[in-house]
Amino acid sequence: MAEALRCPICASADTRFLARTRDVEYFATLDEYDYVCCERCGTVFLRDPPVDQLERIYPPTYYSSDREERGGLLARVKDALDRAFFRELLSELPGDELRVIDIGGGTGWIASALRRSDPRVHETVVVDLNEDMREVAEARGHRFVCSTIEAVDLDQTFDVVMLLNLIEHVRDPRAVLRRLLGLLAPEGVLVIKTPNTRTLDRRLFEGTYWGGYHAPRHWILFNRENFTSLALECGYRVRSLRFTQGAPQWAASVMALLLRRGWVKLSHQRPMVHHPLFALCMVVFAGLDLLRAPFSQTAQMFVVLEKAD
Repeated sequence: MAEALRCPICASADTRFLARTRDVEYFATLDEYDYVCCERCGTVFLRDPPVDQLERIYPPTYYSSDREERGGLLARVKDALDRAFFRELLSELPGDELRVIDIGGGTGWIASALRRSDPRVHETVVVDLNEDMREVAEARGHRFVCSTIEAVDLDQTFDVVMLLNLIEHVRDPRAVLRRLLGLLAPEGVLVIKTPNTRTLDRRLFEGTYWGGYHAPRHWILFNRENFTSLALECGYRVRSLRFTQGAPQWAASVMALLLRRGWVKLSHQRPMVHHPLFALCMVVFAGLDLLRAPFSQTAQMFVVLEKAD
């Protein structure tokens, strides 16, 4: 008898099949993948994540590698909002000098934004598994470490640890959170941005292709309650949690719908993020999420954690 499929967060075997998907964003693989929901804690997860195929599922055209080149009005507006968030965050931290590490930071654009937001940021470290990011990151004045989040080996602590849109990409979020606790200075903060599963776009698209799946790169997805519970278990206290717009999830969901209808053509050579309709969808749905924000949960969460006493 086959062993029951268990939730990677609460270990419950009470799970529900959501969708069978494939990579319609980058066509890095033609394999199919099943997404499942835990009926006990609400975690959404990928069955049999391709842990040994990272180079394959993260092609050179992957968006985190070419972000600066994409630019555009929406990217500039988003960057301005991010800098405002960073300024507010850093203003609450004590000390004359601040050390920052950005896990999965690519060429260091977030680390640069943090440095511009507060002159006390004097040391910035970027960790990324793509060695091609090193040259640009170091040219921007950051120390670059080529490593996965699980294997990163540093003998110092940091006032700010950034983990933006990455916790959903790892096989064991619990182990990652416990590992990062050791990188935090006593009064430091861990900043996490991750998709929110308790949102309108998931309800509309979960049975076909929801952009939150980002198949097959998103392995474990959370809502406010189950992520807060996991953080507390790992030795953190939640300093703040707020919802923010998730236009990329909306855009990927709608573009996948158009692809199924035959109204757009996408391929490995022309991935979804480079289609002109994707940028239009981003603008429309960023506005929609911002309009919905005062009275409903939107598609992404910003969580700021600190060490529990």
